[in-house]
Amino acid sequence: MAAFLEEIDTSVTGMVASTSIAASSPWKISVWFYHLRYSDGSTDQQNFDAEQFVGDINTYFAGTFEFIVCGSTNIDNNDFVQLDIGNNSNDLTNLWAAVDTLDEPLADNCVRVFLTGSGDAIYKNGVPDASGYTHDPLRYAKPAVFLSYLAGRLWAHEFGHYFGLPHTFEGMGLGQYVHDLGTPVTIGGISYTCYQTGDGFCDTPADPNNCSFSSQCQTPSCTPSLDPLGVLYNPDPTLLMGYNGANCRNRFSGEQHQRMRTLYLDHPAYVFLHNLPLECILPEYGKIERNCENYDPPIQKPIQYLVSLPVEVRDEYQSCNSQYNKTDTAGRYLIAPCTLTGIRRTILPDRKFGNDPLSGVTTFDLLLINKNILGSVEFENPFQIIAADANISGSITTFDIVELRKLILGIYQELPHHISWRYVPMFFTSDLPVTDTFFINPFQAKFPDPFQNIQRSYNSPTKGVTVPNSDGWMDFVSLIPASGLVSSIDDWSFTGVKVGDVNCTADIDISSIEQDDHEFLIDSSSVASTTFSGVKRVEIIASSSSDILAWQFGVRYTSDSLLLSDLAAGTDEEAFDEENFHIAPADSLQPDGMFRAIWYAADGQPASIDGKVLFGFEARAIAGMVPFEDQFRLDNSVLSFEFYDEDGEVVDEVTLTLRISDIPQEYSAPAGGANNTVRASKPLRVKAYPTPFTNEVEFVFDLPFDEEEVRLEIFDARGSLVFSRQDALPSGLQVLNVNSLAWQPSGFYWYVLYAGEFAAQGKLSKR
Repeated sequence: MAAFLEEIDTSVTGMVASTSIAASSPWKISVWFYHLRYSDGSTDQQNFDAEQFVGDINTYFAGTFEFIVCGSTNIDNNDFVQLDIGNNSNDLTNLWAAVDTLDEPLADNCVRVFLTGSGDAIYKNGVPDASGYTHDPLRYAKPAVFLSYLAGRLWAHEFGHYFGLPHTFEGMGLGQYVHDLGTPVTIGGISYTCYQTGDGFCDTPADPNNCSFSSQCQTPSCTPSLDPLGVLYNPDPTLLMGYNGANCRNRFSGEQHQRMRTLYLDHPAYVFLHNLPLECILPEYGKIERNCENYDPPIQKPIQYLVSLPVEVRDEYQSCNSQYNKTDTAGRYLIAPCTLTGIRRTILPDRKFGNDPLSGVTTFDLLLINKNILGSVEFENPFQIIAADANISGSITTFDIVELRKLILGIYQELPHHISWRYVPMFFTSDLPVTDTFFINPFQAKFPDPFQNIQRSYNSPTKGVTVPNSDGWMDFVSLIPASGLVSSIDDWSFTGVKVGDVNCTADIDISSIEQDDHEFLIDSSSVASTTFSGVKRVEIIASSSSDILAWQFGVRYTSDSLLLSDLAAGTDEEAFDEENFHIAPADSLQPDGMFRAIWYAADGQPASIDGKVLFGFEARAIAGMVPFEDQFRLDNSVLSFEFYDEDGEVVDEVTLTLRISDIPQEYSAPAGGANNTVRASKPLRVKAYPTPFTNEVEFVFDLPFDEEEVRLEIFDARGSLVFSRQDALPSGLQVLNVNSLAWQPSGFYWYVLYAGEFAAQGKLSKR
């Protein structure tokens, strides 16, 4: 060993400086722990945490080694808790015999660490000797580190021994008192340098190992005070390989780092550590989190973990079932949930996570996006910018508001691109030169993919595609574990973004969704009974002490008993927009009718709603006497009941009251005889549902008179007539069913319904 170290010293003379320790990135070395416990499984080391203590010693080896916990084993045997490593003891022989019976092939390429009982539990020939001891690979056929005390400095000290470092006070035949490499000292006719005396390092001062230091690690008091050359002893208390200044030790010297690195790379005794098991390099988990930093309004927990999110892991040939690999409460998923044989791993988080595209998407998001477009709100978080791009166009425009409005109103069951969550790989965003662009404008960022040799960009022809070799940078990573470039948990991790949720309120734990318990009140000035036949006028009146920037709510109603029509403005006519409402009667998939209403302040200014009529409509009983109060009710599962103040907070103290009243008679009896027909003065109103439709659509209208010629015409977006029908119909509620449009392409259509001198028109959407 001395000859090899002298050879190293010769080769590195003058090359090592304490300010340039790392010639390259740290070498990764795996560690396998053996916890030596009592036979009943109890232990003196109750607070042992392998990851924590390996993390502690990594701070001391920075630039040289990075230790990774590869595995651990419990050995329950009273004989080993106080371990005797002396030549007169059989403890080590028996311990290694026990280890050899274990099936741990990965441990053969690890630093083996044995954790004994506490205190000076490492004995020599029956006598307590130390709390740490090392058998290094240079001198022992079975190298190992033995520890009985949980302290990072002790662990780092013993690991230093493992990689060939002596104590600073030890000499190779001579004590260290040669302080200057450039001025050799002649002793007994032989010329010596600091490389050839003491511990063999020139950057570790002479150390008699009998010194005390002040609490500030200064002013040493040593015995003797002068070295053999008459120079005052002044050892360095910060060096980990010394015994002085126990609370001051925090580093290895530059030459000590170089010695450990050179031994590890060049000495055959350390070759077994070079074959680092792939299972040890890779982290056990990746994580998926949400980043809500810099949001306005602010979020109290800026980093949040997505819980119960299915994650698919695949190679070139097969995949692991994502239903058995879901994120835990810390947002972690297993990067190897099953055995895969290919060299590549592609990670695909579920883009329909929670199966609720509407989660977190509210009228307040519409308000914020609108403000951003107008320039009054600037999104500071790049993930917030991505969330606002609802149509995945690579920009934020009013088209995003249109798409999200349809989603909130239930016109869309999901957004047209069928994506609810986006996932930004941390593998790219942790690359600081690239993230400068990403944090300014994620739409413009391009990420170099070292595994696919492409530049991945946001707005690309294959954006959103989760297939390897896509040039879109979102929603997946495709990595080669054996490359050595992906040993960090961040390399396998993502930042989740809920599409449309720009204020970061989507449910990230799908097991904790709460239901709402709001109910309509009934205005005392309403009709005597809410059970009625015929037609009634219904007004919805709000009550709140707070000014409101946006609101929304949903209603479930019995559409085979009620027909809703004639939406009209309430107190503020300028704020009324029929595009903010959607009435969807029951269909084959939905047994109840759905009614959704939304509003947000387009000018961004909060408004008082206290005592105001939000809007009104007509309700016709089409099944005899209808108990309206029971069959028209608030329902959070249709659309959440939310009223927002100017800070983006949900206002709890909001009540909605129904005012139900009779409608004045608007029809005149025939006058002047049977041949004199008088038409109703009320215009014809038609409801088409469902819309969008797939194969079949129904038109519902109330005909106030017998009519021999009722004609329905449907035109495509170019104005071409695609359907026409004519019927003679009696007065009353009518339903016209059209099922001949199935062959027509998806898109928008217009319809016109003629009844005598009246006509009604509207727009249809076909999937």
